[in-house]
Amino acid sequence: MFKKILLYCFFMHISLYAFDFAPLHSNIAKIEDNFIYINDDENIILNANAVIIKHFKSVKSIIARASVVEKREGLAKLRLEAFTNLEQKALPVLDVVPEVGDEVIVNFLYDRALLIAPDEENYAHITQSLRNFYFIHPDVFGAMMIKDFRLSPKQENFQAFCSNNALGLVIFALENELAFVDCASFTLLFKQDFTTHSLAPQKPFYSRVSNYKKNFFNFFEREVRDYYEYYTTLTNSSSK
Repeated sequence: MFKKILLYCFFMHISLYAFDFAPLHSNIAKIEDNFIYINDDENIILNANAVIIKHFKSVKSIIARASVVEKREGLAKLRLEAFTNLEQKALPVLDVVPEVGDEVIVNFLYDRALLIAPDEENYAHITQSLRNFYFIHPDVFGAMMIKDFRLSPKQENFQAFCSNNALGLVIFALENELAFVDCASFTLLFKQDFTTHSLAPQKPFYSRVSNYKKNFFNFFEREVRDYYEYYTTLTNSSSK
């Protein structure tokens, strides 16, 4: 019982002190080369994802993506990038560019996430504590890996999955921390202290699906041997 009380208090700590990922609405204040500037806010962090929305007479459309690269003197500086999540080869590409006054949404889709955890207990505790997020179950991601003959998830697998399922974040439960990663750029946003309580992590991650197999001709595909080592290395590479 005492252990359960300690766990409850610990996970309440996660809920109370986790970063506020609520979408922030702003407008372009100025444009310089391939960068836009918006008014700064305490809940805008470096590497955060944003989209630029163009308002037409009766409709509005996402025309570009951006990521926060600097915060200074009351302004946040964002690098412009192409937005490809809704790309359709059968439809024409909008020939428009961002302009001063266009709407900007920072923390785009950050309320929708995929959680990679070592076992069911940790998965349940974290999802119950981070109630502001909509979590898509890892079974769906596992099924995609099986379909694609993957034994271990790579950066491009996470990015493709997030794009297809409108997710903004991947949260990794590591041995001593939670790592929050922007899924579009696969860039580390921040880490938060956390201790898992799994003596036998499920591999490649917690899910209720099994029978992961690789394509016979893919000689470079390897299974996840050590859960913590694999995802720590993956998230560390995303911080560069």
